[in-house]
Amino acid sequence: MEAPGGPGAPPMWGPGRKLAFGAAPGPKSKVWFTLADGSLSEVLYPTLERIVLHELRFFASARGAPPVDDASDGQHKITWLAPGVPAFTVESTHHEYRLTKDFVTDPDENALVIAGTFTPELPDVRLYMQASAHWTPGTEGNFSEVLDTHPPALVMRQQDVWVCIVGPFSRATTGYFRSSDVHVELHDTDGQMTNLYDRAGPGNVTVGAELGVRSGSFQLALGFAHSRADAEEVARLALQKGAGSLRTEFARRWRAQPDLPAGL
Repeated sequence: MEAPGGPGAPPMWGPGRKLAFGAAPGPKSKVWFTLADGSLSEVLYPTLERIVLHELRFFASARGAPPVDDASDGQHKITWLAPGVPAFTVESTHHEYRLTKDFVTDPDENALVIAGTFTPELPDVRLYMQASAHWTPGTEGNFSEVLDTHPPALVMRQQDVWVCIVGPFSRATTGYFRSSDVHVELHDTDGQMTNLYDRAGPGNVTVGAELGVRSGSFQLALGFAHSRADAEEVARLALQKGAGSLRTEFARRWRAQPDLPAGL
């Protein structure tokens, strides 16, 4: 079913108050990412001149209550994976939950993995994710779709670039930023994700999902490519490798980089 509310909010840039910038060393991975307000904010691919993903953020919500926007309502502490290794851990706290998120890219693929741990502090609090593609000014906008897989996969297309997000999603949807996205849905339906849509666009599209993890660890993978099939394959391969092995390899390769000349 087509999502209502198109085209959504007008094109916009992410916040300038970046907390971190991350990338893998070497020529294989062409994914660069930034963090702001404790969340993923602007992912660039396949060059540093092209923003593909506008943001990915989390919401905590319980039936009968407004959602908590982790980015704007949580308190965040960020740490490096290791000194000089640009992958990061963000610890977010709120009186309703605690959420830890690790962000790392795959040195061998165009993929980014988020490894999280969710600890609700109140009963019936559930975790939701929402991501939006960057709407390039002067274009008709982006397109999105929920793939009928088990669990569902989320895809967005910005011109010739596809983004696929996979993870332990129990329910998934798509919509338009600030008119029919997950945040709006949770506000309008008393903390529940009731109305589900499987396609949107053109416009300022979003994808979102309820995570099937009531409490504990989870992993999400984002794959970037020039076709839908390749983006999905890259994302699933990164999820199969797992955040633990990717963190280890990411750190090893950064530590293997030669030192900069003393004069720089």
